[in-house]
Amino acid sequence: MSIDHNRIKVADLEKNQPNKILGTNASGELEFSDINNVKIDSYNALDYTLEGKALDARQGKILKDLVDNASVPLASDAETQITAIVPEDKKVISRLKLFNWWTWIKSQAQIISGMWTFSNKVTLVTGTAIVPPLIIPNGVLTTAPQNGAIEKDSLGALYHTSGSSRWKILDTRDITNTQNFLSTTWRSNNLIAIQLQNPNINSTLVREVSIPSNALGSTDYGVYLFKTFDEYLINNGIYTLTPPTSLIFEVYLKGNNCKFSGNQYVRLYSVVRTDTNTKFSIRNNEIAISTNLIQGGGNIYSGLEYSELTYDNLGNKSSEIYRQYNIQSQTYSGQYGDIKLSAANISIEYRISAVFADPTNANLQNASIRSIYYNYSSLFLNLR
Repeated sequence: MSIDHNRIKVADLEKNQPNKILGTNASGELEFSDINNVKIDSYNALDYTLEGKALDARQGKILKDLVDNASVPLASDAETQITAIVPEDKKVISRLKLFNWWTWIKSQAQIISGMWTFSNKVTLVTGTAIVPPLIIPNGVLTTAPQNGAIEKDSLGALYHTSGSSRWKILDTRDITNTQNFLSTTWRSNNLIAIQLQNPNINSTLVREVSIPSNALGSTDYGVYLFKTFDEYLINNGIYTLTPPTSLIFEVYLKGNNCKFSGNQYVRLYSVVRTDTNTKFSIRNNEIAISTNLIQGGGNIYSGLEYSELTYDNLGNKSSEIYRQYNIQSQTYSGQYGDIKLSAANISIEYRISAVFADPTNANLQNASIRSIYYNYSSLFLNLR
């Protein structure tokens, strides 16, 4: 195209000529033409592969109709068809089948080979008598402990890692198969304090604490050690009148739904203090207890054996009485028993008593006392 003719005046560009388009004529010269006279090349833009061609309105309408009326083959296979490799058939699946597939996949047992990270939390279903909520298989512990990890070794022992150190989680095997650990079947959690509020006659105050059935009934045959840590505030003032002859600190077993060979209460031990001018005293007391199964009177029931102990001012045993009881329901009337300790509801009673030479203060000479019995801890140790 000659540059002498491929020009147009600025004045022509400034003319208000609507519906004009600038193009080249047959001689290669620039000129304005009516837009309605633009010649459209006879090509199908939908099939064209070279650049530089435009899609006109007619062909755009054809393309829209193709998209709107597209007919694609839908997959008719069951949405659960993932058990075998299928050839590519370029079919599409409907949203309903996609939803059904996702619902189905969530209901199947899956083996996940990759590592999944849950950014929020994992909630397990409630376990049943058939299906546990979580199974951690036996395996090999990692060479390098990883904080937060819970692992099982080849024997099924559980470990957890904290502070880059691995710690074993104890179970009953560590207690029954080794000599390193003792199990506590029950331990009191709160301080028990019983105070005599200025009595000047023979008086007793009681505090009762319930214990679980497995405290003594975790096994049919058991050997236990009942231990207490006590503190006695004996003289809590100045006696200007006659003090008590003794203060007695005791621990009993109480049957709530049972009896001990006809008795609702049986004493485990007592501490008799005649040194009533003593201020404080701390004692650690313990009683060995044996439980077993007995067959008699047509029943199989639990038996309870121990030695009832009495301690003096210095903590020496002043008496020891062997006790053997059959565990009976409250309605039982025979000499045998009829229930096991695992079904018995039992409490521990802590008692403090003041004993005066003049039990009723008939002579008005008894001093008022404010002695206190503190039990800081009580527990049952399973020794076998």
